[in-house]
Amino acid sequence: MARISFSGQELPVGLDIGQNQIRAVQLKRVNNELVLHDFGVIPLPEGATNDGEIVETAAVSEALRTLWRERKFTGKIVAMGLANQQIIFRMIEFPWTEEKNLREAVLLQAQDYIPIPVEDAIIDFAITGEKLNAEGERVYELMIAAVQRDGIDKIVDAVQDAGLKLARIDLTPLALVRSVLGDPKRVHYDEFFAEPETVAVIHISSGVTNLAIVEAGVPRFVRFLPTGGHDLTIKLSEELEISIDEAEKLKRDLGLPALDGSVPPLMNYDAQLVFNAQSILEREVSHYINELRLSFEFYQSQSPSSPEITKIYATGSGMQLVNFTSYLEASLRADVDIIDPFASIQVSDSLQQYLGMERYSYAPAIGLAIGGR
Repeated sequence: MARISFSGQELPVGLDIGQNQIRAVQLKRVNNELVLHDFGVIPLPEGATNDGEIVETAAVSEALRTLWRERKFTGKIVAMGLANQQIIFRMIEFPWTEEKNLREAVLLQAQDYIPIPVEDAIIDFAITGEKLNAEGERVYELMIAAVQRDGIDKIVDAVQDAGLKLARIDLTPLALVRSVLGDPKRVHYDEFFAEPETVAVIHISSGVTNLAIVEAGVPRFVRFLPTGGHDLTIKLSEELEISIDEAEKLKRDLGLPALDGSVPPLMNYDAQLVFNAQSILEREVSHYINELRLSFEFYQSQSPSSPEITKIYATGSGMQLVNFTSYLEASLRADVDIIDPFASIQVSDSLQQYLGMERYSYAPAIGLAIGGR
């Protein structure tokens, strides 16, 4: 049985199973550099997954088999990500003990930290630091995660039925951090940050948002928001009474109204339609950003000594919404950099031409392929 992992075997095929598609990336290490071997995406039938959880294992298995037939993946060992509301994540202080005995000690006391029976959960943890607590006692700072065992069973079944071998299951936000910060075997965290600081890393896909907060290169907090770019499309479709395809095109063409009040050409759209559509988008984006703000505030309440988040590194298809970056910066009072997850990876010209703007959607799969430190 696979367990949640914060480290693992190197360079499996990274698999990111989303709301309506699967993305996969295979990397190879050549002379200590990461090289893109192949990548691909395949749609999933409606209902195959829901809010990041596999519902129909047979449909996911069939999609994986098709993806392997269509692409040039040479390996069948895969790493998959978890990103759903059922994952329990905690940052805890734990009494110091010798590392060889730490796993047993944590598992014995795990019920104190998670709200589900330990016998029904798969639990893993990582050491993020050591310190003296308020009583002067030496303690570990641990990142602990737990998930219901039956959810993991569906992942294992889907992978095995497709003829693949599961190397590890990772938390998608942690894979995202690896993707954004670069290959930890080649690019050190202190080379990425100009100085030790606290930053947010977000990936906005069509159906879910992954958030990680990183202090001086160390992930300290993760959260999954069950909202993504497709939710905006659905709202436009419902309230304007147009098809999903029409709503998606309208969203991409118009985006959010500019904060400076400038008005671009309307591209043959009726002015009233533009106003109505952008009003809907602006309202929904405001709700979404408020969820991010609440996540930031919750993190800060757990770590009151941590500095304010003033930088956001962002990826994902949702970042393509026109003027969205400006809204994030204004509302969260943080600079936003959109990160190309392929920037630190060598990509041949033959593959480069197919990436286009979709390159930003592959960040989780890249981080899964890179693996843990």
